[in-house]
Amino acid sequence: MAWLVIGLGMGAGLYDAAFGTLGRLDGHDARSAITTLTLFAGFASTICWPISAFLLGEIGWRGTCLAYAAVQLCLALPLYLVILPRGLPQPLVKAASSAAVTPALQTGSNLPIMVVLASTLTLAAVISSTLSVHLLTILQKGGMTLAAAVGLGALVGPFQVAARTIEMVIARFHHPIWTKFASVTFVAIGVSALWLGMPIVPLALA
Repeated sequence: MAWLVIGLGMGAGLYDAAFGTLGRLDGHDARSAITTLTLFAGFASTICWPISAFLLGEIGWRGTCLAYAAVQLCLALPLYLVILPRGLPQPLVKAASSAAVTPALQTGSNLPIMVVLASTLTLAAVISSTLSVHLLTILQKGGMTLAAAVGLGALVGPFQVAARTIEMVIARFHHPIWTKFASVTFVAIGVSALWLGMPIVPLALA
């Protein structure tokens, strides 16, 4: 039960809930807002992993989880309640005659895109979960000290911000699915390099 509560709490505090909220509020215009959010949140690992390492040494993993839960409940939750608008956004409805009916989407024509999207989303979830939860452990198993692993792990944040800055500049030139496909591909290459033990840890994290 405790792990279920922790899992639900993490899920509610990660990107997924925020992306869903922005999508609900902004619809098709949510892409720029989502990119901006991830741009500012890119330094989360850079800031929080050293803090987590310090807290682990001082109050243990249970105390660390409770400290982050307190931040979510006492700081993040009140901000959500105050800032997020209430209710559903009202779509713009144009008056139209009964003869002018919008044709239904042709599901068959979208099937290849849906297959690629489902595959990349699944692969991205597996990779990001592995990276977030086990990166420091993987680096330590390779012979690094905790301090060195935290220092290298903190490099992920600046590289995330750099990637998202590039995305903001070039997003209007391509479909979002190509951004997703490229990001999953590069992260898979980096994780594979770590798995093979190649002596290019900073480059793999980049």
